[in-house]
Amino acid sequence: MGLPGRISSPWLLKAYMLLFAVIVIASGVLIYLLLLRNVFGYFTMDGQGFLDEDPARVAVLDSKHSRDYLAKTDLPMGESLAEVWAQWLADAGASVVKISDSELESWTASRSAGFDALVLPAAISLTALERERIDEYLAAGGGVVASWYTGARDEKGEWVGYEMIERFSNGRITDSPSLPDGVKPWFVSTSGHSPVTAGIPEGTILGALDGKLALAAYNVDWADGYYTDRARQFVDLEPEADRGPYSFALHTSAGDGRFVWFGMPLTAFHTKEQTANVPARLATNAVDWVARRPVAAIDTWPEGRRSAVIFAQDTESFYQASEETQRIFTELDVPVTFFCVSDLARDHEALTTRLAAVGEIGSHSDDHSPLGGVQYEKQLARITRTKADLEEITGQACVGFRPPEEKYDEETIRALAHAGYRYMVGGFEASSAVPAIHTIARGGTAWKRSKSNRIVEIPRVGVDDYELLVTQDLKDPRAVIEAYKTSFLAHYRMGTIYFLSFHTHLLTKQGVEDVIPKLVNYMRSKRVWIATGGDVANWWEARDGVRFRTEVLGPNRLGLYVSSEYDKPIPAINLRTYLPRSPGKITVTPSVIGFNAPSYTYERENDALVLNVEELRPFESRSFLVDFH
Repeated sequence: MGLPGRISSPWLLKAYMLLFAVIVIASGVLIYLLLLRNVFGYFTMDGQGFLDEDPARVAVLDSKHSRDYLAKTDLPMGESLAEVWAQWLADAGASVVKISDSELESWTASRSAGFDALVLPAAISLTALERERIDEYLAAGGGVVASWYTGARDEKGEWVGYEMIERFSNGRITDSPSLPDGVKPWFVSTSGHSPVTAGIPEGTILGALDGKLALAAYNVDWADGYYTDRARQFVDLEPEADRGPYSFALHTSAGDGRFVWFGMPLTAFHTKEQTANVPARLATNAVDWVARRPVAAIDTWPEGRRSAVIFAQDTESFYQASEETQRIFTELDVPVTFFCVSDLARDHEALTTRLAAVGEIGSHSDDHSPLGGVQYEKQLARITRTKADLEEITGQACVGFRPPEEKYDEETIRALAHAGYRYMVGGFEASSAVPAIHTIARGGTAWKRSKSNRIVEIPRVGVDDYELLVTQDLKDPRAVIEAYKTSFLAHYRMGTIYFLSFHTHLLTKQGVEDVIPKLVNYMRSKRVWIATGGDVANWWEARDGVRFRTEVLGPNRLGLYVSSEYDKPIPAINLRTYLPRSPGKITVTPSVIGFNAPSYTYERENDALVLNVEELRPFESRSFLVDFH
């Protein structure tokens, strides 16, 4: 008989020891999580919206003077703008109060201090006292978001002018009726590196309802979006005036306060399904920034590059002429992507092998006949065969596809994923000018050959040589270069990709063979990433695996949390955070002992802290403390 208090059975002793170990480990994990919660608060991984425990307090002006004036016009304004803004902000977690004209007039320093931001949604008609209260609020460090003709008329509807908007924005305002004949800024394209567009893909196109609803700003410090045509080329009302592109949105400091202005009511857009949430996101970002809440986003391109360029040749008819492309890019030491018609590549195997030595080989189909609208099984057979043929010739993986004549459908994308491609080049009218990722449902016997159920779609944006040399019939190489520069600069300024597409028999032919070298040298003077289609696809898929969050930990402290949801290493990324105020000193430290402090830069003109997060291992998480004084 065993002694009292002792465990006589060895297996029972082991069970007790295992239970004790589990309790210790669970307690440790719980304590660790509680400590993290105490330091960082509740984490959410999308980096957007009013998600702090203390919601933003926002006053939205529901101006009767403005409603009365608009009721006398034929402008298609629809429902109350104040009601729409209030709903957008409330959905994002803000504490919203709608105020009247008289309530704004009665604001004192103590009353206005109760709000983090004031929204003026197309408040066209304002009294002199309302203007005075807005001035006082901004002077005291408040934040104001306005749109359209705000303050351009008095309470009786009489014209006052743009003085208030121009004074706050440090820019000049013009209205759309002064546009040249035939030029209609029915589109706006969003820009990157901006707190107002954080989380919105660069070059996202929104279409306006009516030119009457459009005001443009120029000579502004920070543009968040531009009036463009469908090809994302800038609308320039008076080129000879050297005013630069015409802005749809801007943000700036106004005295001690912050100010954002939109040139149109954000309800005035025809939006597609993929852009339906953009107006609300613009609204919440704008209020976040003027309310001095951190706004963060991952930089679009690696190593702090502003834009990306892909030189891509459709290697099709006149296949032999690609030898000149090979020579040019070998001398330039610049990557190029050849989209080869594989039946022609079979006829020129030695040349195709040489092309593969200086660039990436993608497919332009087997015989250059369109795929869109063709039965899925036939598309899959052709897509699979062209990939196999090119891989056999070059000994390299063929991961990219450019559909002939830019004709493709959902079945094309599904077939590409099932055949093992990584990316495709999309059409001219993509909703944004940066890549997108398609997730393809699993299923079917063809799926067994697939390595991934995701396809990166790279938009084909920018002019190509056919348009310039054939459609426009440009003869002078200098005119061709200037046309490319104009097109490129618009995309560079917005921070998008620039897909410079050319053909075997055009841009490298005698007489214009110097165009590419001169363009490359020009682009190298900018912060541009020149890459192959495969490089861009790899980066975009890795970037898509990053999740991040900022947390306000105190008046002078932020927590930044970054994690990987990707099963491969993620290259170094830049996490751009727009700080609540301009600091005199910044300190960044890892919150976990044993990690190195990341490098960073601070862009004072925009209060942006750019944190360089070194390569993330698969499913790794890191957290940092940012102190600023």
